[in-house]
Amino acid sequence: MRISDSSQDHNDTNKPLPHLRGQPQRPINESYTRKRHKRSLGESFVETLVVADKTMVDAFDSKADLESYIITLMGVVSDISESVINYFSPFNLL
Repeated sequence: MRISDSSQDHNDTNKPLPHLRGQPQRPINESYTRKRHKRSLGESFVETLVVADKTMVDAFDSKADLESYIITLMGVVSDISESVINYFSPFNLL
């Protein structure tokens, strides 16, 4: 057995691999037609706990005023978060 003859077969890159012989060859410039399907991540939710300490309660005249302030702040956070989250990921804020 001559090693040089055997190595010449392995160095020829134009020959199909042994396990692919007999199968039609695709031209080199032909684009790969298999398409990747996008996976659905579904909906995601973020639960938020808001706590007002004694200094917050003392700063407002009534509980209704404090609740209104907190709801207003959460609305601002929601608007900001929604634009940031929609830019970077598929999460939705409700």
